[in-house]
Amino acid sequence: PAGLVVSSLEVLAAGPERAAEIDVSLRNPGTSRVGLTEALVTIVDSAVIHVCQFASATDLSASYDIELPDDPPSGTVLRKALHQEIGADELDRFSLRFGLPALETRHPLDSYLYRVRISVAHDAGSPPAELGEFVVEAQTALSIDHYFPAPRPATLNDAEAGLCGDSVDCQHRIRSCWNDNRVRLARMLVDGPKLSESAAKAKTVLFD
Repeated sequence: PAGLVVSSLEVLAAGPERAAEIDVSLRNPGTSRVGLTEALVTIVDSAVIHVCQFASATDLSASYDIELPDDPPSGTVLRKALHQEIGADELDRFSLRFGLPALETRHPLDSYLYRVRISVAHDAGSPPAELGEFVVEAQTALSIDHYFPAPRPATLNDAEAGLCGDSVDCQHRIRSCWNDNRVRLARMLVDGPKLSESAAKAKTVLFD
């Protein structure tokens, strides 16, 4: 039997009271009804893009590092049962929503990126429908203003603009934070995964 055909895909970043989501439309070109049985989500990579906010030296006690104890190793496969069917020569649309375990230590503005490879298993006897690779922005959508000062590696001068005053230590920390964000994001974008509107904008501004 013929395999399912991907009709459309849309990546939606997380927002206020909204989980990160991948919207999927599949067409069944065959003559028999096909039941979707399982979504397989393989985690290829993950990274945290930090909001770079540090106080001057007198206030450094307020700064902290965010550790994600459930940070998955590459190759982790998540399985989600699906319970729907696609009729012969019909189109079906569904979404996969992605969230994070609740952790009080998360900074509310940090963006947790997961690069995932997704396929959909079914009962038609052909291989799973491969949807491709995506970058999912969990918790917070990427914003150029919060995570990167300019479309180039950051300098100490970038950190002087009202952020640190005369604190050289603060300037170095913010510069390092911005440049670490840039390296992490570049790693997640290698070979062109599918992106949300906000991630695509960040890619265009920073790297294109």
